[in-house]
Amino acid sequence: MNPIKPCPKALLIALILLTFQSKGEIVVDDSFKASLASGGTVNSVLVDQNGTVLIGGSFSKVNDVSRQNLARLLANGAVDTTFDASVNGYVRTMQLNSAGEIMVGGSFAGINGVNRPNIARLLTGGALDTTFEVATGIGGGVHSISVGNHENVVIGGGFTTINAAACVYVASLDGLGTLENSFKSAISSCEAMETGVYVVAAQSDRKILAGGNFNINGHFETLTRLNADGTIDGNFAGDHGPILYPRVIIPLNNGQIIVAGNANPFGEGFVRRLNENGSVDNSFQAPTFFGSVNSVLPLEDGRMIVGGSYTQVAGESWRGVVRLNSNGSLDRSFMVATDNAVTSLAVQNDGKIIVGGAFNMIGGVAQNGIARLKENTFTFHSSSNSEGHFVSQLKVDAGRTYVIESSADLKGWSTFTTNTATQGVLTIVDNAAPTQKRRFFRARMQE
Repeated sequence: MNPIKPCPKALLIALILLTFQSKGEIVVDDSFKASLASGGTVNSVLVDQNGTVLIGGSFSKVNDVSRQNLARLLANGAVDTTFDASVNGYVRTMQLNSAGEIMVGGSFAGINGVNRPNIARLLTGGALDTTFEVATGIGGGVHSISVGNHENVVIGGGFTTINAAACVYVASLDGLGTLENSFKSAISSCEAMETGVYVVAAQSDRKILAGGNFNINGHFETLTRLNADGTIDGNFAGDHGPILYPRVIIPLNNGQIIVAGNANPFGEGFVRRLNENGSVDNSFQAPTFFGSVNSVLPLEDGRMIVGGSYTQVAGESWRGVVRLNSNGSLDRSFMVATDNAVTSLAVQNDGKIIVGGAFNMIGGVAQNGIARLKENTFTFHSSSNSEGHFVSQLKVDAGRTYVIESSADLKGWSTFTTNTATQGVLTIVDNAAPTQKRRFFRARMQE
């Protein structure tokens, strides 16, 4: 019987280094086959309780299936034919309540052939919820919706009345669509070019954050916080920094607030973290954006995904989606280019990112208005064969081509092999392992 060959020390080092998972590049997930008809735009993206994807905006077809401005997509991006809702105008915003029902706001006259000016609630299957109705409708359009913990529906827009009662730009409705009796907005109209409230966010304490162009006690404001009854919260008095058009307001669990949008008339966009009193948290230093930031998606680890219509980030030409670290610095490992604006972002349970907007190209892939991003993960499982050769198996996507590079010092790298995977595993064999002093490997997917 032949004795078992000892594993060379150099090989042990390689084995230790190569049994790991490595997160790689951010790519468009080609298993998500969704695309709008040319010229369509997705303004709002939601992931519902079942993991399916709701999209609203301005479009007539999804994957060549007729869908008027609202659709639901399955996990593979196919149109969910069991959900058939139709909006006869522009969908700007959507939110889910605790029952999974869908609040829809925008500039439209009706949904599913029923008169519902600018706001409606749909049941989970897409049918109109007839129990929710703003009796006289909402003029001026609804720009933003936020569902509170108490199931009250906070809305912001260009309206000045709700059910014939004076209520300027922001309102709190009950579960039937009636203006809450205790609510009277302290916001008043102004003469700005784009007057109104563009974004609202209901806090857990029922206070309401509102951003836009409006007056408070005769003074022009772009960001404020209201008490549950609509009066001004005097504790929200910190210096918020320069804000021209706020597009994003997100209350965080620790009481801080993410605000983003346009900073000034010179085209600068911004992402800012505020303390609970509205003052700027200077420990968060995001890069300067040239152009508007339209959407921010906070992640559980404190980082955030940022999308917009900006054309520069940190002084460098870039349009599309980027990720910021928890301190606001730019994470250059996550930058995906688009040819036009990104308007909405959502995350699925598996961490994949849904992107909505007006783009026709994303990450070098032709895809209109909607796409899903994934982070490629390379998993190495290393061993040796009977001859002492180093063997490693790399978990990959079948049909993709991978370049395997090697290095003796982790500084200089050269191509070791290039293979197209026929299955989900790619095997690497280094025949020189018994005599090679040491060798390191890395992998990258070839476009």
